[in-house]
Amino acid sequence: MRWFKGIQREVLLLIVFALLMWETRTVSAASWVEFHPPSAAAGEVVEARAYGFPASSSLAVFLAPKAVANSIQTPDDARLIPLGKLTVAQSNEGRLRFVVPNLSPAVYQGLIHCESCASTRLLPGDYFRITAPVWQSVGIVATVAGLFLIAVSVWRRHLHQIHFQ
Repeated sequence: MRWFKGIQREVLLLIVFALLMWETRTVSAASWVEFHPPSAAAGEVVEARAYGFPASSSLAVFLAPKAVANSIQTPDDARLIPLGKLTVAQSNEGRLRFVVPNLSPAVYQGLIHCESCASTRLLPGDYFRITAPVWQSVGIVATVAGLFLIAVSVWRRHLHQIHFQ
């Protein structure tokens, strides 16, 4: 009979563990937001797509710097950058078009708050990279090319002086 009590305890622990895993899966793993395209410069238009949320859910979509995203717990945290709100369609998908905010180029994480769900916590979404504007990239390339040309010119002048001395 003693082995039966041990099995009861193990079964009870297994049931509790399964319930905890089921709760986590239904709240976070089954629901997701991703960005299309996954990177863009400030001022460009991007689409956030939500999947797996109940139909008619109202979602607030945010960005947060990747380094601090895991420490943000509530939708009123000052470190959140709001992107907008969307309502999930009957297909359990929702879309939000937004203009990339003027933030430093870096990797950010999408965070979602389901306003019509019972949960008050934020759900993690996909990562999104804010890139430097194209004109900044061109400026950097031009600067490097200019420095290279100056270095070649100085080197050629140095070779010319050695050759004719």
